[in-house]
Amino acid sequence: MLCRAALRHRRLTRLDLGLLGRKSGEFDIRLDLVFSMYIPFVVCVFGLFGKAYYYTLCTVYRQGHWHRPMANQQILTALLRVQHKLGPITRRDGMIVPLFIDTVPLMFEPDLFKLTVQELAKEVRAMPGITLVTGGLTPGVPLAAGVALELGMRFAWVRKEPKGYSQNRVVDGTVRPGDYAVLIDDFYVSGEMKELFMGHLAKAGATVTDVLSIGLLSERLLREWLEKFPQVKMHYLVDYVSAAYHLEQHGIISTGMREVVEDFVADPYHWQENATVWQKFQVLLPTEPLATQT
Repeated sequence: MLCRAALRHRRLTRLDLGLLGRKSGEFDIRLDLVFSMYIPFVVCVFGLFGKAYYYTLCTVYRQGHWHRPMANQQILTALLRVQHKLGPITRRDGMIVPLFIDTVPLMFEPDLFKLTVQELAKEVRAMPGITLVTGGLTPGVPLAAGVALELGMRFAWVRKEPKGYSQNRVVDGTVRPGDYAVLIDDFYVSGEMKELFMGHLAKAGATVTDVLSIGLLSERLLREWLEKFPQVKMHYLVDYVSAAYHLEQHGIISTGMREVVEDFVADPYHWQENATVWQKFQVLLPTEPLATQT
């Protein structure tokens, strides 16, 4: 609309600054025409490029910079073969999940597991200075073991708490003082367990410099966690919204459900308090393509 104001005066071909407000040839050049012609044009240009620049910068804090890594297309395709679950699903921390996009079954089929390990290994290979591959019990252990085998690196696993028998250790594996470790898990949600595992590994002599997961739930929660651990770099293969878009494109969920997922990711602990979004979610549930497949 603003651009139309500029186009109305496209016949204005010459500007004589010395004659502003007076006749200049056959054109009546006035300041109001100058402003109506050029300012809308500038606003349009800055609006388009400014919006693109904003979304480029204000997405994910990763490796000390704001940018959204491109979702791994091979993992997105692999997720089409996995059975996902419609909510509402309530986590132990009170988070209500409208659609549970499950990455754990990627470890259950040999071809999917091999693909996942190879894609994770590519990320680790690009990390400078890593000497140890670690995984948190339970999902992170097979993933980390596979990556360590793929790369020919040492491996260790870490528990939430001592097992209560034998040597009562929380970290098992060949950990050497001064090791720089990558911690691998299936999904990043709030970072609570990552923080616990990092503490156990530090006591064992290893410094976690990188955290790698198959999936990321919320960029908002990730930013909050990275503010506490600015020395740690976060890597992941797919984010929740990208996965939801991919499921929508292949008819596994509806457009409406994908929109609900976007609302959920934007505010994971409070999205359900929005009555409009919650009602929309409830209405969608019986007719979801995923509901008819289960």
